[in-house]
Amino acid sequence: MKKIFLIFLFFLTPALACSSLSDATGGLAATETAVAAKVMTQLAPAQTSDPVVSEGEPSQLSPFNPFENITADQKACLKQVWGDETFQAITSFQRPPAPDEVKAMSDCGLTLPPPPNGTAQPGSIGAPALGPTLSSLAPLDITGHYLMSFHACDTATAECRDPRNHQVYLAQSDDGAQWSIIPGWTPYAGSVPDVIRRGNTLYLYTPNQLVRYHLDTGIFEGPMEVTVSNGEMFVDPSPFVDDQGRLVLFFLYGQVGGDPAGCLPNETTCEKRFGSATEVEGSDGASFTVDEGDRATITLSTSGGIRSASDPDIFFDGTQYVLYISHGPSTSVWTSPPDGLRGAYTQVSTLPDGMLSNGTGGVAAGYFDPITQQYWTFAHAGKQNQATAIRRATHADFSRQLSEGDWNVTISGASLGLTQTSNVESPGFTVNKP
Repeated sequence: MKKIFLIFLFFLTPALACSSLSDATGGLAATETAVAAKVMTQLAPAQTSDPVVSEGEPSQLSPFNPFENITADQKACLKQVWGDETFQAITSFQRPPAPDEVKAMSDCGLTLPPPPNGTAQPGSIGAPALGPTLSSLAPLDITGHYLMSFHACDTATAECRDPRNHQVYLAQSDDGAQWSIIPGWTPYAGSVPDVIRRGNTLYLYTPNQLVRYHLDTGIFEGPMEVTVSNGEMFVDPSPFVDDQGRLVLFFLYGQVGGDPAGCLPNETTCEKRFGSATEVEGSDGASFTVDEGDRATITLSTSGGIRSASDPDIFFDGTQYVLYISHGPSTSVWTSPPDGLRGAYTQVSTLPDGMLSNGTGGVAAGYFDPITQQYWTFAHAGKQNQATAIRRATHADFSRQLSEGDWNVTISGASLGLTQTSNVESPGFTVNKP
């Protein structure tokens, strides 16, 4: 249920994921490659081997640097609260502080001055965090039978290929066809979100980040970093709750030096690996251990019909596990038996090359409705001179490929009260029940 357009793997790696829907083969357009390079250049911190802390001595770095006149007592306070490793990472600008870490700065007597003229870049000290700092005066009015996360961006006012301009929304529906934004929901900066409910908690995942919302108390927690064992690089997490109540993340393994969804620049063919990881007990959705083996592997060719693979989406249809994988504006289907959540998935043989959608919808989210015995496939698709919208196709099985006539718009900027020039993309679907 997790989607990818453009993902930077925090700030600690040069790997950059970028799934393009502008290319029918799923390959990267040249303009998007340029945008990706620009984003990484802007976000990359200065290379330094030591913290920029100079006890009592003026720093020659950014005027937004809250550590430029740090005292020995403040340094000792931060190290006591954060620990040496976190202190090194934050003060050397390897990553921005999380909201609770910002609070520790205040508690230790440091201030976080606002950047003059709003010029600080995302990820720098003094700039807005990539994830939200959320609060709610009262529990949100979440009553719909189904929930959908997505991101939106107004193409008339922003460069929407840049994920820093994306805003995360949460919508609800009672029938899966008509959707409305959750009353009282405040959109926050984030891209390619996914959502799942477990008990009275909603888990909203964006790249490397988790926000929890407690339905019974109206309390938000996060953002917090999501980790996978052994430091594995991963993108496109799609959450699922297993039969023991544990969260399981399906994901695409990341890579250094290029778009994880495609081959490296010097490769003509490559293999994309999709894996899963199981929640570490007590982490409440923030830490995972990699499961043995791969869930699916796909061979790509820079000259063939399949040039990218990304955005796994996992769901159960009552008899088998179904895995959607995105190929730009197309979607393939893979299945595993009812005891094979963490097993090997096989491409559906009843569809041409396993493709449920061939150019009509990518970055899909799936659900099987036990009442109507129909699959609901949500995906987004762009039309020339039109804003991108999320559409739904209902179908009884995977015996045929979806045509353009099978899709109906379910969420658009206009339908939600946003501007008509707002792209609405990357659906993540969950049933709103414990």
